[in-house]
Amino acid sequence: MPSSFSSSSSVLTIPNLRLRALRIWSSKDYAIAAFVFLLLFSLILFSHLDSRSRSRYPSHPSSTLVPLTLLRNANRTRAFCLDGSAPGYHFRSGFGSGSRNWLLHIEVKIRYCDGASFAGHPESEQRGSGLFFRGQVIWEAIMDELLSIGLSKTKQALLSGCSAGGLATLIHCDNFRKVLPKEATVKCLADAGFFLDEKDISGNSTMRSFYHDVTQLQGVAKSLHKDCIAKMEPSKAAYDFWQDQIPLVTGKTAG
Repeated sequence: MPSSFSSSSSVLTIPNLRLRALRIWSSKDYAIAAFVFLLLFSLILFSHLDSRSRSRYPSHPSSTLVPLTLLRNANRTRAFCLDGSAPGYHFRSGFGSGSRNWLLHIEVKIRYCDGASFAGHPESEQRGSGLFFRGQVIWEAIMDELLSIGLSKTKQALLSGCSAGGLATLIHCDNFRKVLPKEATVKCLADAGFFLDEKDISGNSTMRSFYHDVTQLQGVAKSLHKDCIAKMEPSKAAYDFWQDQIPLVTGKTAG
């Protein structure tokens, strides 16, 4: 009897171990298996949606790199960068519902190359210096070229810029609105284009001195708002014309 009991016990133990192993796999690995399945399903789904999107908009380029386009009429308009090279921009046409919406960003999509926020004038150039002060000419030439390739038919347009490009946005916003269709929605966004007329840590008015020199050197006053330069020195109007209206670190609010 003891021998028979032992044999029966061993027979029953083997399937129990297999069942226990199956239960252990299910509790530890089922979640991983489910995750892998969902991951594969998601990849297949996104691949399918991407292929449908490409077939719907076949003209949209797949590359994220947008090549530089040099201004075609640079020689005719005499629109040259500070070093005499041709200005340029990166252009990608809209597609689908955004085909008539335009975003113009100064410093990246419109290359910043004149040293005065597209507000310099050639009358201020010094003969023999090798420097070209053609910022205003560049702005007008680029606008003419973009208008000829579709900007003139825009429904919505945003002019933006960063740093010196942000200042250029402030300077040229009114003109940007003027050259576009009256029925178009036009906005301007200046990113970090507000330069404070404050002394630096050494107690020097470095920013004021810098913009005074640039304004005088390149004849920037001709591109500034007439009401601004009638009330203040042109170099201040060039970079800080909001400061008289927006008090900083005070208890007052702008009216």
